[in-house]
Amino acid sequence: DEQLSGASNQAAREMGLWLKERLYDLRVFASSYEVTENIEHATPQTRRRLSDYLGSVNDRFPDYDELMVVAPDLRTVASSERVPGSLHLAGNWLQRARLGDPVLGDPVRGDSATSATMEIAVPIVSPSGRFLGVLAGRLNFHGIEQLLREQVTGRDDRVAVVQPGGQVIASAGGTVTALPEETLRRLRGAESTTVSYQAPDGLAVVGALAAVPRSDWSAVAEIRRPRRSGRSGGC
Repeated sequence: DEQLSGASNQAAREMGLWLKERLYDLRVFASSYEVTENIEHATPQTRRRLSDYLGSVNDRFPDYDELMVVAPDLRTVASSERVPGSLHLAGNWLQRARLGDPVLGDPVRGDSATSATMEIAVPIVSPSGRFLGVLAGRLNFHGIEQLLREQVTGRDDRVAVVQPGGQVIASAGGTVTALPEETLRRLRGAESTTVSYQAPDGLAVVGALAAVPRSDWSAVAEIRRPRRSGRSGGC
């Protein structure tokens, strides 16, 4: 119980800290003179300068697959990529950004062989306080997966970060892409104690869950349940 509870709590802290740092990165980039000045005086030349700036920043921060500056009318003004991607943030995300709040999209995983990606955005504000647009980043989870791999010390250990519906965002030590909602419900109900269950890949495991700060995600640590061996024969 102590080992699994500690592992799930450590994974949750690592994930929460990683997410906090990525949002901090974006806020620093968004407050840069290169961003606020070039978006406020948008010309073909300033847009090129802005794209060059985003490209140089992206090269130094590999957690981002792309950085984009998006105007209040949702036009992509500049991107770190030669061919800009599209934002898929849902709901009234632009209004939340206008109010000064960071915006987090839902992680998306194309298939089991690729890392998940997630869009996040923070407001860009002029020195006078005028809303100029958002700086958006498309995050990959390579960095957090490396942190999770450092936690897995044995071949029977594994850890995963999952969404409320059970979809796996990042993991180490296994290839499961989702946990059943019933399993998640039991793990959440157990609080700091462990639960025995059959994993989606058929393994009998013992697991523990911890909530990830600043999100609705959870970290689940598992270890394979040892088989019971019986004696046969004898006098």
